[in-house]
Amino acid sequence: MVIREWRGRALGSNAGAYPRHFRDSVLPQLRETPGFIGASLGERLIGDLVEFLVLTHWESFEAIRSFATEDIGAAVVEPDAVKVLIDFDDTVQHYEIVEDTNASRRRRLEPTPRGSGPQPVAEDHSGVADNKPVGFDPLGLPESNATSYPQPFRASNQQRWNRRVGDHAGLTNFGVNLTRIAPEGQSSSRHWHTRQDEFVYVLSGEVVLQTDTGEHHLRAGMCAGFPAGKQDGHRFVNRGGADVLLLVIGDRAPGDEIGYPDIDMQGHPGSEGGYRFTRKDGSPLD
Repeated sequence: MVIREWRGRALGSNAGAYPRHFRDSVLPQLRETPGFIGASLGERLIGDLVEFLVLTHWESFEAIRSFATEDIGAAVVEPDAVKVLIDFDDTVQHYEIVEDTNASRRRRLEPTPRGSGPQPVAEDHSGVADNKPVGFDPLGLPESNATSYPQPFRASNQQRWNRRVGDHAGLTNFGVNLTRIAPEGQSSSRHWHTRQDEFVYVLSGEVVLQTDTGEHHLRAGMCAGFPAGKQDGHRFVNRGGADVLLLVIGDRAPGDEIGYPDIDMQGHPGSEGGYRFTRKDGSPLD
C-alpha cells in the first residue's frame, strides 16, 4: 500500500471552508476511484493561518495514476479548493507502508514491488528525525498577497506578497517570511505589537521605513528591529519603480495585541490563533 501526502493553507478566519470542500467534493470522487482505501484530513494553526494535511491510502502506484494521471508527483487541486486556500503545495509525497496497526488495512497490506513506482525519501515533520535536505530555495516557495485585514483596510495591504519560509521549514516558535513589496505598495499599516518582537532585513531594493520619528530610507543590506511593547508604529513603503524584497522575522508570543496609530483598528488575539480586528472602541469592523 502507498500513502500520498499533500498540504494546503488557509486563513484562520476561513478555516472551515476547505474541510467542507473535502467532505462534499473530494471524498466522493476518491471513493469512486478503484484502488482507493481511505483518507485522513488533519489541521494545525500556524500564526494567523491553518494548515491542512491530507493523507490518502492507496493499494498501489497504479491506483494513484488512475486518479492523478501519469505525473503522480503533481498535486490534484480542484478549482473550488484554490478559491478557499491562500497557498498550497503543487507537489505531493508518496510513502510505501511497511507496517500498519489498522486491522482493516493490515489485511490488505502487501509489499509493493520495488521499481513499481517512485521511491522518495520520507519526510518527517516531527522535528525528531528528518531525512529531507536541510537547504531549500525560498524563492521557489509559493507567494500570496492574502491578508487578514478586514475592509476597508484590506485593499491597501494587498500590494505585497509573502513567502512563508519558516512554515515551510517546520518552525513553530517564530515566523520567517520573504516579503515582496510592489511599487507603491506597503508592508502593512503602521503598527506595533504588545508582545511580539520583529526584525526586518532589506534583501534587495530601497524602501522607506515610516515610524513615529519620521521617514528613514533603507537600502539593501540594512535592517531594523521593533521590540515588543514599544508604542512606535512602523511600516515599509515602496516608492521606487522596482520590487523590494524583505526578510521579516517575528516571534509568536501568545496574547499579543496590535496597535494601529493611523487607522481606526485594533488587533486582538483570536480564539483559534491569529488575530481578530475591531475598531478602537471595540465595535466590529464590517
